[in-house]
Amino acid sequence: MGGMSPPGPSLAAEPSGADSVPPKTRIAIVDDHPIARYGLQLILGQGRQVEVVCSAGSLDQLEAAGVEFDVVILDLDLEDGRLAPAAIAALAARRPVLIISASARPEDALVAISAGASGYVTRSASGDAFLEAVQTVMAGGLYLPAQLADLIRATADSPEPTTAQLALSPREIETLHHIAQGLTQAQAAQRMGVSPNTIDTYIKRIRRKIGPGNKADLTRRALQLGHLNPNWSNPTGT
Repeated sequence: MGGMSPPGPSLAAEPSGADSVPPKTRIAIVDDHPIARYGLQLILGQGRQVEVVCSAGSLDQLEAAGVEFDVVILDLDLEDGRLAPAAIAALAARRPVLIISASARPEDALVAISAGASGYVTRSASGDAFLEAVQTVMAGGLYLPAQLADLIRATADSPEPTTAQLALSPREIETLHHIAQGLTQAQAAQRMGVSPNTIDTYIKRIRRKIGPGNKADLTRRALQLGHLNPNWSNPTGT
């Protein structure tokens, strides 16, 4: 597809023993450009962790296919025009949604993320960045390119945070960074040198301060409140 360079890393599964084969993540692609869908399939096909189970030109075609999927890669601008936030929200209520778009405008990304999308990547992204986005969303995190995350944080029209919301401790913010990358609580605990029970306590405190939700919800709210540095969007970064 235009502007997207061939990928470097793959989404290859970690070895897990001869007797255990990790299930593949089932991916659905919705894009009204057949060549774009083909390009995305080629990139995703580099890894063993994913399986493209549906390639559709519209949301109606996706519904008609009747397939089960775990993540959907969704073009923001289909043949009938820009997707309404309600359409994104309805799909995101079922499965994680990764938006792909030609638009690099922060307001477009903010609308998509606010509607419930778990990630936003532009068509000018490299293959590496696209795979990072897919990997993060697969792991339950929220992905935004660093430059968009920075702009969104500066322009987001969110309510003024309360004193309690501003009072996240450094360790709670560090926990949020790891959660945003899609790490499990056990993995976050290992990174931070604490027990999983301690991470569980941090997450409970975070939810009390910024509201309930899953990993993507917490990340989305923390981004709007300015708790996350834009560098968090790279799941392989340090």
